[in-house]
Amino acid sequence: MKTNVLLLALIALISSLSFNATAGELKTDNEKFSYAVGFQIAQSLKRDALEINVDILLDAIKAVLKDSKLKMTTAEMQAAIQSFQAKEMAKRNAAGTESKKAGEKFLAENKKKKGVT
Repeated sequence: MKTNVLLLALIALISSLSFNATAGELKTDNEKFSYAVGFQIAQSLKRDALEINVDILLDAIKAVLKDSKLKMTTAEMQAAIQSFQAKEMAKRNAAGTESKKAGEKFLAENKKKKGVT
């Protein structure tokens, strides 16, 4: 869900931006603003440790902004996001189970030591 909201907000925000800036030169306020928005998007994706194919992400953004034909239907996109979220939840649950087992093992071993009540 967080990913959906983030992507929709990004698309809405980027919809007024142009892709005219050349590498290394940011002259206009719009180019600077566009770069800053790109930085914020990247920071968010990095912070969330999402494995994103940047080229595909940019293809989707450009398709929406240019009103081009999309490579997926909205139903397919929703299914892809739900599948990703389910996989991430399974990873987190597995990690939580392992942490719980390690904690229980520590407590069981620690209570056998002298001076531990």
